[in-house]
Amino acid sequence: MAKKNARAKGTKNSKSGVAEEEKFDSARAVEALERAEADAERKARRAQARREMRERFAEAFIGLARFLWERSWAFSVPAALLLALALGTYSPDDPAFSVATARTPANFCGVWGAWCADFLLGIFGLSAWWFVLGLVMVAFFAFRSKLRAERGETNPERINPPKFTAFFGLCALMIGSTAFEAMRIAKSPVMLPGNPGGILGNTLAYAVMHYVGAGVALVVFLLLAAIGISLLMDFSWTDAAEKIGRFIDERILSRLSRKKPGEEMNLESGEDAPEGPRVDIPVYEPSALSQEIEIVKPSSEALNSGASLFPEEVLTTRSPKETSSSSERPSLMLLDDADPARRGTDEETIQMTSRLIVAKLKSYGIDSEVMGAQPGPVITQYWLEPGAGVKGSQIENVRDDLRRALGVQAVRIVLSVPGTSYVGLEVPNPVREMVRLKEIIKSEAFEKSRSALTLAIGKDIAGKPFVMDLAKTPHLLVAGTTGSGKSVGINAMILSMLFRNDPTQLRLVLIDPKMLEFSLYNGIPHLLTPVVTDMNKASAALKWLTGEMDRRYAVMSRVGVRQFSSFNEKVADANRRGEPIRDPMAAKDDPLAENLEPWPYIVCVVDELADLMLTNRKEVEGEITRLTQKARAAGIHLILATQRPSVDVVTSLIKANVPTRISFQVASATDSRVILGESGAEQLLGNGDMLLHRPGTPGATRIQGCFVADGEVARVAEELKKQGSPSYVSGVTETEEEAGGAEAGDAGGRRSGESDPLYDKAVALVLEEKRASISFVQRHLGIGYNRAANLLEAMESAGLVSKPSSMGKRTILVPDRN
Repeated sequence: MAKKNARAKGTKNSKSGVAEEEKFDSARAVEALERAEADAERKARRAQARREMRERFAEAFIGLARFLWERSWAFSVPAALLLALALGTYSPDDPAFSVATARTPANFCGVWGAWCADFLLGIFGLSAWWFVLGLVMVAFFAFRSKLRAERGETNPERINPPKFTAFFGLCALMIGSTAFEAMRIAKSPVMLPGNPGGILGNTLAYAVMHYVGAGVALVVFLLLAAIGISLLMDFSWTDAAEKIGRFIDERILSRLSRKKPGEEMNLESGEDAPEGPRVDIPVYEPSALSQEIEIVKPSSEALNSGASLFPEEVLTTRSPKETSSSSERPSLMLLDDADPARRGTDEETIQMTSRLIVAKLKSYGIDSEVMGAQPGPVITQYWLEPGAGVKGSQIENVRDDLRRALGVQAVRIVLSVPGTSYVGLEVPNPVREMVRLKEIIKSEAFEKSRSALTLAIGKDIAGKPFVMDLAKTPHLLVAGTTGSGKSVGINAMILSMLFRNDPTQLRLVLIDPKMLEFSLYNGIPHLLTPVVTDMNKASAALKWLTGEMDRRYAVMSRVGVRQFSSFNEKVADANRRGEPIRDPMAAKDDPLAENLEPWPYIVCVVDELADLMLTNRKEVEGEITRLTQKARAAGIHLILATQRPSVDVVTSLIKANVPTRISFQVASATDSRVILGESGAEQLLGNGDMLLHRPGTPGATRIQGCFVADGEVARVAEELKKQGSPSYVSGVTETEEEAGGAEAGDAGGRRSGESDPLYDKAVALVLEEKRASISFVQRHLGIGYNRAANLLEAMESAGLVSKPSSMGKRTILVPDRN
């Protein structure tokens, strides 16, 4: 019995020992996990502290460098002047390096000038004068930066000095110029301390000629000098050649058109633009957490600024009457350049953040591995492979905890990364990369797009330029709160269309309830009517667009085409053959009926849909619905924007007819679901961060919108205003009260023409153009046939025009003032 009791007691003691060991092991595991978390947090804090220290140092350095750079013009101007005087008044008899004499120097700058001129002319020859040009360029760039900073047009985090390429350009110019001088100038026109080209030029010229001969050496040095000028002055020889060629072509073509007025110029090209770039989604092998994750670096797309920005197919929509006009598209030089050196994140931050993500998820009981990362301009997408049995909803539930642990503004979770089986975590970068409109317009994706309505949107999460064709969209709904970047995105879309189309190809109707957003565009020749700020007139503009849509459909039906592009091609072909198509809507007995011309696209941009809906919701909703359902084939497109994406503004009827929608940052998940049909827009970062919903694509696409400053918009608008004044169409914003029943002639209640508010404008038009026909007045004033007939009958009664002859032609009875 005693032995049994001893064995039982020993068994009990062994069991309790095992339990204590298990408890100790679990406590040790918990302690190890806590230590790992503490180490990860400590490393993250250290990394954050290092980043903040680097940022503070960079800010101080940039501030000092900017202060010195913006004031360097005050040193460069007198230095260039003194150097020019020293070189210009050089005398070989002055005391210097090459002459030992005690006479008083004749140089204007005294002893200093004599020695400096002798040294530079002796080393570089006459090419020493390039140093004067270099100092002038430094003064120019510095003073321009100072003016831009005062106007607030520059990024305060950039220094904006001439790039290092300018220094290399000066070096290349000096080498090529001195060597060329030594080879081609046998005797200098002025006295030099040595041979032409100086010591440097003679040494380089004879050394290169010894190996490749005089002919090849001359070509090499000329190329070096040309490259140096291009780099130093930020000058493109290809652009210059293109402008010269365009100037010569226009002059030659205009002379040919004057000599042979019956000939037509064929502007079409039979070549098709190459297809857009295809992007293959790579498949990545799993990697352990202990190894470094794979970071997919965005491929730097070639930005060929010398390529043709405007596809030849777009030229077919231009009226043959306007091909020789002076209207030109604005230059890209009006836009600010992007900062290529500013990156959003680095590999060290990505590696540390990935380890911190895995550690935090593990502390919440979620096993996962980071399989890769896709850094973008604003966010980095981390690709997580959840462990066995882990649901995506579990990761979503700890999103706020992850955001707090990572110390970022927001974390967005994509349950399925397209093309992979991973879950995507979109984490903001420590530094935002600014995407400029200029780099998107210069991108290959924008240049290869054949559409006249290509919109520059921004960059996707892979850092690739993203563009969209409004003609295929065919309408766009945009939402975003104040400060989200909605207005900047709308301006970028408008400018991208203005850079691709002249007024014969695109007309705009801009509705601006705030009276601030579109005021800079007032007066550009692309406008159909001045920027609309009165909501009653905005409603009338939508009615006019609906009427224009119906008119275009009626004309296309009689011409026998179904699409807007087909109509323009048919009319352009007929005009080139010398067989213009008569306007089928004109009266058959009107011998002065106008011939059809290619139509421009019409894009209506509404900055605030909510204000427009408050005016007359039922009527406005009906007009927008009709336009979004039918206007695409007539070449009319809508871009609707709002700050309040509520159900009473973005109604189900509008939403159903505008499948392509963009949401910038919104206030709540409810607003995000109204505009996109899913949540997520409330987690965006603002300042251009957007989600794009397109039909046929799984989920929304995250894009960083391109930035365009007010100064850039103002420069482009002013350039367009210089090219021509707008040709407004009367009646676009005419309300029913203003019309006053002018179109009631068919009902027998026709009003007197002289009381018509357009009577004076019609008289001025007829007297100025010396044409008195109903179709002429109808087309230029944008009114109906009956109203135009009333106006001409009133002119006839007033004795301004005669009665129609047997051929239907009227004579101007008012003598010419000249």
